[in-house]
Amino acid sequence: MLTPEQFQEQYGAQLRQHQAQIAHAVAMNAAQAAANPAYAAQQVALRQFWREMMIEIQQTNDFKNHLLPLARIKKIMKSDEDVRMISSEAPVLFAKACEMFVLELTTRAWAHAQENKRRTLQRSDVAAAITKTDIFDFLVDIVPREPGDGGDADHMPSLGAAIAMPPVFPGFPGVPGFPNVLGAPPPAPPPADPADGGA
Repeated sequence: MLTPEQFQEQYGAQLRQHQAQIAHAVAMNAAQAAANPAYAAQQVALRQFWREMMIEIQQTNDFKNHLLPLARIKKIMKSDEDVRMISSEAPVLFAKACEMFVLELTTRAWAHAQENKRRTLQRSDVAAAITKTDIFDFLVDIVPREPGDGGDADHMPSLGAAIAMPPVFPGFPGVPGFPNVLGAPPPAPPPADPADGGA
């Protein structure tokens, strides 16, 4: 058992180590922002995004309106055979978490599109946002990068390989390469264009 002095010394050492790591990260961030104004703008946008999210969360008192359908979220949750019962609050929290996840990923991808002086969000922007953000590492194999977008083409699967690979998570109806686990009918194939001779 530690004496109060030993505990304080150990805690103080850990605190000093964390403070040094934070100071280093802040210095690196400042150096990167000075060298790349687009990075600085992206960091400002992300801080503003999370500030707005925190205010929205603190002011939320209406849990009846959602951007994502709760029934579909609950169905995805139940696709895991280990899940037997789901409380009524769980899908609401997952809906908000999914909404925030999509919004942050979109914010990061939009910043990449603006860096490339485009006003249209492309798949490569989403892939770049995933690659540049450590917390999105779990998506690296799900969202493949194109061979010409700065990645190593030998280690990144092509779009065709992504469709042939089994999905890591439950699928979404109408999205190629993902099984239809939600019970929705598969999308109808696009009608043949008479101008191309029916081929």
